[in-house]
Amino acid sequence: DNQHATSSVILYAMMHFFAHFWFWFFSIFTYLTLAAIGDLPINTTMASLMVIVIVFCLVAFYFFSRGYRKGLVVKSIRWIGYIPGLHKWSQRFQENHAESLQSIDNQIAALHSDDKHAFYKSLLLEFLSRIVQSSEVFFMLLLFGIDCGGGFTGLTLTYLHSILIVSFTTLFANLIGFLPMQLGVQEGGFVLSIAALGLSAALGIFVSIICRVREMVWIAIGMALMRLR
Repeated sequence: DNQHATSSVILYAMMHFFAHFWFWFFSIFTYLTLAAIGDLPINTTMASLMVIVIVFCLVAFYFFSRGYRKGLVVKSIRWIGYIPGLHKWSQRFQENHAESLQSIDNQIAALHSDDKHAFYKSLLLEFLSRIVQSSEVFFMLLLFGIDCGGGFTGLTLTYLHSILIVSFTTLFANLIGFLPMQLGVQEGGFVLSIAALGLSAALGIFVSIICRVREMVWIAIGMALMRLR
């Protein structure tokens, strides 16, 4: 029914963002590890940014944990009421749909409380999908002759650099995610993240263009398949 469909969509969105926060959190310690072995630079500005991201992720973990335990919809509608001009709408919506909203929250909470295996499996798959996504940047870096000296160690470092590039780009894109298709934001994220690793900013532009072309190709394929159906 509509309530199950709504809760499924909300659960997907929550898991999608929850995995993003874990990916950013993991990337911070990846950077610190590489900095500790002398592979990447670290300065006061970079350290301050990482502290901010760590705090940002920890706060998000807290709110997500509460949302998964008790649901998130009722509180979200209540929070919307604090926005100037939306207080009356929020009250009316809560009064008219109180039972439905509570039912959706109960279904959201049920995933974590009743089926923890499915919950953590979904989280792990979402997290690993971002690790795999980094392969795209990894192969592009190899295409441009960047392999950190080659060999197993060099390729491993290059892959870790790719994870950091994707992590910073997605963080940057989500912070400024109101633009259609994140036009310009994704490209700027690639340029800044690649430059931060000591590589050419021009390389960031090439990588972002290739990623954007890939997105357009898959969008075209998806729309073609929809028309065929």
